[in-house]
Amino acid sequence: MKYGGLDAPAFPAIYTRWADLPASVGHLLVRTSGDPASLATTLRKTLRNVAPSLAVTDIRTLRQEYATSIADRRIRLIPAVGFAVLAIAVALVGLGGLLARAVTERRRELAIRTVLGASPREVIGIIVREGILLAAAGVILGLGAGAGAARWLRSLLYGVSPLDPLTFGGVAVFVTAAALLTSFLSARRAARVEPLELLRSE
Repeated sequence: MKYGGLDAPAFPAIYTRWADLPASVGHLLVRTSGDPASLATTLRKTLRNVAPSLAVTDIRTLRQEYATSIADRRIRLIPAVGFAVLAIAVALVGLGGLLARAVTERRRELAIRTVLGASPREVIGIIVREGILLAAAGVILGLGAGAGAARWLRSLLYGVSPLDPLTFGGVAVFVTAAALLTSFLSARRAARVEPLELLRSE
């Protein structure tokens, strides 16, 4: 049986009669096929009839015990999750800024390409490809940093590997999709610029 937590080693246990227990406080486990929360009143009445001298002070479900056992981990994970979300947001904002600057610096080049026959779709493709390359580089660096931090996260997780491929893959897909959307919006703004007016103004 496990006493120190879900990830604690299981210790041998000896089962004996309740009346032979030396301690004045014990735990009684009840299995039910129905809703365990709705069983509390019935359980109190049954115990009162069977053992009137037995004081029932607390009835909790296994789900509540599970939540209590990992409560400290959840508290420690909140800042980590917050920093992760903030890092992704900063990365996306930074990517948007880089693309906006790249579009601004290449406005003349894009205008010349358009005058020479490049279609708006081709102009959009140039910016989107650049954004995808930046996103790919960021995802590769981020996955490397995440794998490096896996040893620290291992003590905060239960039932999930810190190198869970589904989690890493989901984050990579999300960041790539967000970068693709940001690139497309920046490229569409660039494609809407009238090239002749831009060249005259410069």
